[in-house]
Amino acid sequence: LSGYGRRVIDPLIKRLTSGNAAARCAAAEALGRMRDDRGVASLVAALQDLDAGVRAAAAEGLGRTAKPHTAKALVPLLNDSREKVVAAAAEALRLIDGPSVAPLVEGLKDSDVTLRTNCARVLGRIGDSRAVPGLIKRLDDDNATVRRVSALALGLIGDRRAFDPLLNTYNDPN
Repeated sequence: LSGYGRRVIDPLIKRLTSGNAAARCAAAEALGRMRDDRGVASLVAALQDLDAGVRAAAAEGLGRTAKPHTAKALVPLLNDSREKVVAAAAEALRLIDGPSVAPLVEGLKDSDVTLRTNCARVLGRIGDSRAVPGLIKRLDDDNATVRRVSALALGLIGDRRAFDPLLNTYNDPN
């Protein structure tokens, strides 16, 4: 469908909100490939779909569009119950890159352990030094997994500011 150009955008948007899950997935995939601004708001709305496949396809589509303003909507999916949705959101945030850093750093402060862990993991993959202060704070997290993933993320980023805080965690058994 994406080969038909702009005239199929409106029908795809309509399909994204109706029909069966397979049709909604196909619509999300096509809208993502087309990278048209008119489809972005519908893809953001589809992140709330009841079907995990649709949520994953919408996240993948938003990653393809690489629209900075969509990063904040993708972060909550890092806490989705379905791994394919988490993976799709993580990859989309990585593709969006720099604009994803601020909402991901905010996610490091969330009360949910899974969300904090996944935010730290994605920040490490992005490799942006703006994440360093937030990740350093997570080295003292109550959860060992969050501490470990934050330390790994800091290692991937390779910023000198993390050296002493990482050295201080050397005696942490986790």
